[in-house]
Amino acid sequence: MRLKDKRGFTLIETLIYIAIIGAIAVSFVAFGSSVSVARNKTYAAQEVQSNVRFVVDTVSNLVRSANQVTVASSVWNDNNGKLVLTNSAPNKNPTVLDVDENGKLRLKFGNNPPIFLTSERVKVDRFYLENLTGDSERENARISFSLVYRQESSSADFGFRQDVVFGVSVRQ
Repeated sequence: MRLKDKRGFTLIETLIYIAIIGAIAVSFVAFGSSVSVARNKTYAAQEVQSNVRFVVDTVSNLVRSANQVTVASSVWNDNNGKLVLTNSAPNKNPTVLDVDENGKLRLKFGNNPPIFLTSERVKVDRFYLENLTGDSERENARISFSLVYRQESSSADFGFRQDVVFGVSVRQ
């Protein structure tokens, strides 16, 4: 009896095809995962950097437009600094800039409710103020702070931190 030619795949050929398709699938999953991690890192960096720009602009404008820095009420040379300003508008006195217990930068005008300058996803890790006035007639301050992205997961892949130092003077 003669064996007929059977058309089809042998077991070895089938295993080779499955291995090739498996390798391609694994490479697609790895690529997709790396794209997702890169997207999350970029988002964290953008969130922190946009908060930094907003805080620097807002604080600079507040100090420049103030009549004076209330040196006695401000907290200097401490990582949880507090800046107190006096303005010509009575409803804005005192203007207080500090960090709340949740790590959000808080701005308070007089008796009004506070305005938060940082988003929910960003934490102020350090808010340090130095009085640089010295013998100068103009009040000068160095402000340094660190903003950190609040991670939803414990993975370090999504973290971002930015340290900022800038100086500002009261215009008189």
